[in-house]
Amino acid sequence: MMTAAKPSAETMAGTLISLCEGAPAEVWQDGRAWYPRARVIAEDLGERHGRAPETVAGVIAALSQRQRWSENVRRAERALAGERPGALADVERKVAAILAGSAPADVIRGRKTSAFHLCIADPSHPSVVVVDTWALRAAGWPADTVTPRQYDVVATAYRMAAEHFGELPSVVQATAWILTRGRAQ
Repeated sequence: MMTAAKPSAETMAGTLISLCEGAPAEVWQDGRAWYPRARVIAEDLGERHGRAPETVAGVIAALSQRQRWSENVRRAERALAGERPGALADVERKVAAILAGSAPADVIRGRKTSAFHLCIADPSHPSVVVVDTWALRAAGWPADTVTPRQYDVVATAYRMAAEHFGELPSVVQATAWILTRGRAQ
């Protein structure tokens, strides 16, 4: 069985540039606001539950796999309130460790979830890219999974596209997510 050739970072950057170049200004505005809004949610939840925003960002990231954003936030709120968030046992252990005082970076090991934590904790981070299923699809990756090395290639494509637009990689990722997910609905 022959597998599809994996595109280069340059090819994927071109795909992302083509996707985002014609995006309306309001889509770019939403892409620029996505992670700052997520940070505000982490701040609000942290204030209500006596937790630092970085801790809340870690809880949100740990619970994020294969979740819609609204459900992700609901589960984080349950966890912060001392309830079971309704996740896999391994994820609930990670959330419990973060809430017990472990640094999210010491608990969250996945590349996507680690990047998601960093982007929520610091929306102005200059180089972090969340490479999830939607990011892969937007870049033209022929599968829904990547190896660690392939993750780096896809993240490089986002950084290249970001440089083209003069934006943060997270802004290009969020904008591409909005465009791709919107088309897929």
